[in-house]
Amino acid sequence: MNRLAVRGGEPRTLTISRAQSGSWRASVGFRNVAARRLAPSDQVGGVDRGVAVTAALPDGTLLEMPGFLAEARDRIAELSRVREAHPKGSVGWRQANKAIAKEYRRARHRSENWARHTAIGIVAAYGVIALEALRLPNMTRSAKGTVENPGKGVAAKRGLNRSLQDAALGRLAWWICVGAEDAGRRVYKVDPRNTSRQCAECGHHDPANRPSRSRFCCQSCGHEAHADVNAANNIAARGQAADTAWKAAGSPLLTRPTPRNRRHRTITTPPQGAGSAPHSLIPFGSGPQQNRPGRSGGGPAGGRPTRSEPTPGVVWTDPAAPPRRGGAPPRGRSHGSRDAHLRGG
Repeated sequence: MNRLAVRGGEPRTLTISRAQSGSWRASVGFRNVAARRLAPSDQVGGVDRGVAVTAALPDGTLLEMPGFLAEARDRIAELSRVREAHPKGSVGWRQANKAIAKEYRRARHRSENWARHTAIGIVAAYGVIALEALRLPNMTRSAKGTVENPGKGVAAKRGLNRSLQDAALGRLAWWICVGAEDAGRRVYKVDPRNTSRQCAECGHHDPANRPSRSRFCCQSCGHEAHADVNAANNIAARGQAADTAWKAAGSPLLTRPTPRNRRHRTITTPPQGAGSAPHSLIPFGSGPQQNRPGRSGGGPAGGRPTRSEPTPGVVWTDPAAPPRRGGAPPRGRSHGSRDAHLRGG
């Protein structure tokens, strides 16, 4: 808490919660925390997120999240068998439940720690960051279908969904956005279509450009590269186009979106002044920040909406995307429309 207090933060809320595993947690919410500015940088970086390679960067860096939940599955399966040996509601049954929740919590914390530290490095390296606007809830939807229309390849889709959840792609994006706002960087969410099929050199896109999962070979110009690195360069190019359009529109100041309060009806107005930018950025003006993200456990907005002076930083949005229900996710969940996260978290 001292690192927030020295930046002018004022503690406003204290939340005490208890996890299913029995552990207690205290969260302190701060307001008026000054931005932690990094060295100015105009370098644009695209982040290609996937299952085999968690994050690929334009410079050829390939980042893979360790399989924290996969490592814990054997222990969870053993504890599940122990739980089944006890009558439901008994002392042994409750103890096994707590042990299972503890294993899930430990895997979730390890993956979140990895995502947070990886995001710090990405934010420090690039002044403008582009991410794919992935619809992770749709990507992890079950394929079992209904009784009348049963699905096909259910087992394979179940394995893919499990891999997507293990990778926690939404959690990485959430921490990148949080770190970018804290450092005054700009973040864009761009259209993900054909980023893995399009050549970063000539722009030709064809399914035949990818003879294998990791190899990219353009059928038009002969450009060869790692498929994920090529996609990262395409994402960076789209982020550069969005940033150029935003600057051409006069770098308009837009209102920071706030999460919807579930208990009260609120009226949300779309941001104005986005100009012709295909993927709008919501930057902030000068002044201390309000409701620093992730400090009070309430998600990117950290608490109730404020109508104070705009603050330095960024907000990620795509004006073409429909409004999402439920507002921002709570801390510990992934950014976006409740992107894929570890089960049991």
